[in-house]
Amino acid sequence: MLVIMNHKRILIVGAGPAGLTTALIMARNGILPQVIDKADGPNQLSRAVGIFPKTLKQLPKELADRLTTYSEVFKKVRFHTNSGVMLELIFPEGEYEQPCGYPQSKTEEILRNDFEQHGGYVEYGVEFQRLIQNNSEIWVELNDERKNYDYVIGTDGVHSKVRESIRQEHKGFTLKEKWSIADFNANGLDHNLNIWLLAGGNFAGYIPIGPDRYRLLASTEDALATIPRKIDVIKINKESTFNVDVRRVDKFNVWNVFLAGDAAHVHTPLGGRGMNLAMQDAVELAGRFITNDFEGYSESRHKQAVAIAYFTERLRFFFSSKNWFVVAFRNTLLRVINNTTFIKRRAAKSFVEI
Repeated sequence: MLVIMNHKRILIVGAGPAGLTTALIMARNGILPQVIDKADGPNQLSRAVGIFPKTLKQLPKELADRLTTYSEVFKKVRFHTNSGVMLELIFPEGEYEQPCGYPQSKTEEILRNDFEQHGGYVEYGVEFQRLIQNNSEIWVELNDERKNYDYVIGTDGVHSKVRESIRQEHKGFTLKEKWSIADFNANGLDHNLNIWLLAGGNFAGYIPIGPDRYRLLASTEDALATIPRKIDVIKINKESTFNVDVRRVDKFNVWNVFLAGDAAHVHTPLGGRGMNLAMQDAVELAGRFITNDFEGYSESRHKQAVAIAYFTERLRFFFSSKNWFVVAFRNTLLRVINNTTFIKRRAAKSFVEI
């Protein structure tokens, strides 16, 4: 059943974090969109694992509480070299002030349950094929059946068909080297965010996503082998390599078709901001449907996407430089910050606020 604010028909394509966040905030405010996903059922994979304070503070409090209750809240980030810890940042204390680690599949489950509790449901096995739009209506083909909508929201990921339908190019580049992840259970690992800056411009880092479960990211093709310490691995849940894209569209909406999340922008996973930026897109977009004010959505979200891409690219340069002078400067800077209380506190706060 589709209940529409002001008799408007709204279709959300893609039931990932961006689509579900948009849908649940709408539903909590009396707008019940139709949500579809081409998959046969809920996502069982976990690409993203970090939830940051900026995102938690924008969500409904009940939902933010649920996420922090089930996730692994970590209090510190440590930057290592082979010779030891160069910098330890302690995140601020207080409600929603510290990052959380939680598998994306579990995050989506909480978001989906919230949407369902407010009257919605996800239609799985429904494929978006194409749309034709004029300034008053949108015709959409779903599973070879044509339907009419007033608004379409594309949260259908990096290979978005909604984006293709409105002819928005994902402009950018792909890194030459392959990166890797490992999802594993282990004994004896520090239950915080840990990052190693290694010789040859390589880096690796892990965060806790369960009582003894961790997600590791590395700039090499073998994440577990990259960390320069022995790990007492209990179980490897998943290992994979992937190409890293840095891309975004020029326009986040064309008339009444909107984009959010990976459909609009992708960047390196350094800093764990991908899912967070997607959910922040969703919060703003849902709010604009509630107020019926769409002016400036594209400009606002484009500005945020540029800022995050700039942040993650600076991190990549900082972490992966092979230039001896840059590396020496970086390591010296980290040690200076570690020994300067005021700067150290400011750096910790900035790390979670971006």
